[in-house]
Amino acid sequence: MMLKLLFRGIFAGSLAICLSSALVEAGELVPDLNDSMALVDYTTAHAGLINDIADITNGTITMSARFNPDASMAVGGPYIVIEAGGTSNGTGLYLADGDLILMAKANSARYAVPVSLNDRDFSDGVLAVNFGPVNFGAENIVYASLNVNTGVLYGSVNGVLTTYGLSGCSGAENVDGNRSVSFLGSGAIADFGFMGGLLEAGQEQYPLLFWTSAVNMVQTSGYANQRGQVFALAVNGPAIPYNITAVESSGVTRVAEGGYTDQVEISVSDNPGAYPVTVSIIDTLDPEQVLCSPAQIVFNSSNWQAAQTITLTAIDDADMERAEHDTILELNVSVAQQSPYYGKTLTDIFVYIVENDCGAYGFNPGDFNLDCQVDLNDFVIFVDSWLACSNVDPDCQVFVY
Repeated sequence: MMLKLLFRGIFAGSLAICLSSALVEAGELVPDLNDSMALVDYTTAHAGLINDIADITNGTITMSARFNPDASMAVGGPYIVIEAGGTSNGTGLYLADGDLILMAKANSARYAVPVSLNDRDFSDGVLAVNFGPVNFGAENIVYASLNVNTGVLYGSVNGVLTTYGLSGCSGAENVDGNRSVSFLGSGAIADFGFMGGLLEAGQEQYPLLFWTSAVNMVQTSGYANQRGQVFALAVNGPAIPYNITAVESSGVTRVAEGGYTDQVEISVSDNPGAYPVTVSIIDTLDPEQVLCSPAQIVFNSSNWQAAQTITLTAIDDADMERAEHDTILELNVSVAQQSPYYGKTLTDIFVYIVENDCGAYGFNPGDFNLDCQVDLNDFVIFVDSWLACSNVDPDCQVFVY
């Protein structure tokens, strides 16, 4: 009996540990956040009401959604995914022509307009970030996690997480407005509690993000697995190395005057956000030995995912140089001090250059005029020199070649 009780105690303790572990497991939509911490957790479409959530005063907000948009939602918009706030302040995720867009307004920036859909300068109280396309007629899981204390925004679309650096954040931005939450939209769209970060000015520039154009989302027929959450928390995100890499095409860079070229690929490891990364390529020799095309490349929030290629071409000069000479290319990185790429450097690239001018590999002993051809002109030189010598002796024939 005692053994049974002991076993039950151990089992109960183990079960308690398992249950305790389950309570801190990753969330269903946002892996880094426990679902029990959500301020709201909707499984049906919801039209915002004032004070749906408690006031968010810590400068962090995460909005997540699971939805399955009908194919008709692939064009037009804005279609409501999830939003918090109203007229002057708020944050929201919307579909606009097939892309998931984050819009945020703070500091009573009611009539603020972004300069682009990748405007991450929050000093004017408005943010706009395009997270990219979603799937239509299929389930999507997305979230946006904003931290105005650190100036970091994470955007996740179906498991692909991207980090965006923000500028102009004070840490005191109001990100939840009147604290109403709309999920997928339900009923009439009204001007109070149904706007999130949608625009009230700039209709001509951004008609797909203007509040009077807002539309409730239509889910794919038969789908009923939707879920929307708002947290007064931000995810920590992965530890991103923020590296800049230069890769030589075959491990070594070699070009030929008047002949073949070579390439170097340069890439960055993550989104540079509001601070573009510029890499300039400079030949250290004077005169230069190679041409670099382009001589400067820039990585920004819209092109950072793909490596950029530098093509190296030898300058075909008239100088007789070593059969294989060389130069060194400097790769200089220029970026704002606020960028996570600040202080990153690239190693110089050693370039081998194959010479194509006559004589680089030496001269044939019979090439007396050093024109890289053995012909009658060389024979004439030989005969003239031979006749000028009184002693027909090979030692008398002195030619310099």
